[in-house]
Amino acid sequence: SNALPGALARRSWFAARVDRAPLFDKATVLHGFYQAGCFPAYFGLNWDALADLLADLSWLQAQDREPAGFAFFVAHSQVLSERAPQTLTTLTELVTDVAAARLAAGRPPLVLVLEQTKDEG
Repeated sequence: SNALPGALARRSWFAARVDRAPLFDKATVLHGFYQAGCFPAYFGLNWDALADLLADLSWLQAQDREPAGFAFFVAHSQVLSERAPQTLTTLTELVTDVAAARLAAGRPPLVLVLEQTKDEG
C-alpha cells in the first residue's frame, strides 16, 4: 500500500519507494537507491558512495529547505532476504549508522522501511 509514503509526504518528508526493479543483490540494491533517491550522476554504485549520499541528500531540498525526514521503502524485501541475506544485512547496518550520524549532527532523520509485500496470484 502507498498509504504511509503519502502520509509522510504530507508531513513534508521525502518518501520514496525502492521498487522500480526487483532488489535481489548488491547491484540491484545500489541501482534501486540511485533511482529512488534521484541520486546525482556521480554516484559510485558502491556501499561507501551510498553511505556518503544518504548522509548528504542535499539535492532533495524543496524551496531551499530540507524535508522533515527521509524514508526509503524497500518493496518485496523478502526477495532480498532470501536471495542475498548478507546484502540486506549490510544495507540495514549502513542505513542505521548513517541515520545515527545524521541524528547526532541535528539533521533530519533517515528511515529504511522493509516491506514484506506478497505478490497476489
